[in-house]
Amino acid sequence: LIAVDKLALAWSWHQLIKGEFVLKGKMVKPWIHLRRDQNNHFNITRALPPKSQPAPKNDSATPFSQNIVIESFDVTDGSFSFETELSQMSTHIHGIDLKIKGNLDRQEGEMKVQFAGGDLVIDGLKTVLNPSMLTGRYANNRLAPVKISISTHAGNATLIGSVDHPFTSPQGDLQLQAKVLLDKIMPVIATKIEWGGIAQTQIHLKGPMDNPDLALTLTYSDIAPLQKSTSKPADHRMEARAMLTDRVLTIDHMVLSSGNSQMGINGVINLKPAFANGFMAPNPDIKATQLDGHFSLQTPNIDAALSPWGILGSKGSLSAEGAVSGSILRPQLNLQLNGKQLAYGDI
Repeated sequence: LIAVDKLALAWSWHQLIKGEFVLKGKMVKPWIHLRRDQNNHFNITRALPPKSQPAPKNDSATPFSQNIVIESFDVTDGSFSFETELSQMSTHIHGIDLKIKGNLDRQEGEMKVQFAGGDLVIDGLKTVLNPSMLTGRYANNRLAPVKISISTHAGNATLIGSVDHPFTSPQGDLQLQAKVLLDKIMPVIATKIEWGGIAQTQIHLKGPMDNPDLALTLTYSDIAPLQKSTSKPADHRMEARAMLTDRVLTIDHMVLSSGNSQMGINGVINLKPAFANGFMAPNPDIKATQLDGHFSLQTPNIDAALSPWGILGSKGSLSAEGAVSGSILRPQLNLQLNGKQLAYGDI
């Protein structure tokens, strides 16, 4: 259940007399194994003594008033595992190192945690966890700098930045960079979709968390349907650039290309009616979202565009211009199609 090779704690009697509890600690090779049974009970609860009746409240008791200072608390080479009978899910993390410092009166502290590796298994699908880390410092009602770096066999992500007033009215300045290998992640999130390729994104968020400004870029290269292609795909790519300002998402550039075929999209998604009181307010009205966009399609050779995806027998060329507006549930679509020498099989 819980084990540790070495635990050392030390405190200053001199500082304790002065009203400050100053602690130093070190833990070597702690091991924690949590298990949840079919009745939603954890194994740790069985190891604890049964609850006793609470003692009568003593209004004259003196509250604990000493300041608590963690001068240093280090955890070295720890491991953690968790499994549950309620679902086919388990995880194991090893090589955990943790460093903590803090001062209660000053309301400040810092933490660094990293691990060497592990795995996460959900419904028989395994995600390999590579070395990852998290660091952060809190002082003067500000969480900065913050850095989270996560790496798996399916990709990696890094988040850096700061958050002001994190416990009252959080305002962030955060940047996220992520890379995902689609052939690795698709079996985890949707086993019936078999796509390959590399997706990369950069997101910059700034402002109050309930109504932030956001800039996003996304590229998706080497797009290919796995085990369905009859020939080597052409250069399948997607590029997108968008900005969110006051709950209005503006897509100023979105292009999907396949060889010499190309589809372009631009427009506005107005989220103000859906999130009238901000993104963090309860009960958003998603159906009130408004659309105003345009798209175009140019496909000089339909067969060249579709055959790498396993769709064979198409012939001719196709172009299209269109616009969409109105609510997300009842959009209005205007579409103009132009085709030349269109054919499919013997049709």
